[in-house]
Amino acid sequence: MSPLGILLMAMQQVSAPAVDYLFFKERVQPVFLKKRAGLARCVVCHDHRSPPLQPLDPGAATWNEEQSRKNFAVWKQFVARGNPA
Repeated sequence: MSPLGILLMAMQQVSAPAVDYLFFKERVQPVFLKKRAGLARCVVCHDHRSPPLQPLDPGAATWNEEQSRKNFAVWKQFVARGNPA
C-alpha cells in the first residue's frame, strides 16, 4: 500500500467516532422495544436470534444495567465505525 493510502486509512480511523455505550443504551436499545405498525418489535426475534439480546426480566419494560452492558458487548462487534450503513 502506498504511503498516501496508509495515511488515508489512519485518518479514517482517527475521525471515526468511538463505539459508545451510553449512545447504545439511550438511543439504540429503545429501538429494539419500539412497537412497529403491523410488525413485531425487534426484541421478539433478537431475543432468540443473532445477534442476540438479553432476555427481558418478567414484567420489565427495559433491560437493567448488567443486561444493557451484555447487549452492548455483543452488538458493538457488528458496528463498522464511521460507516452507518
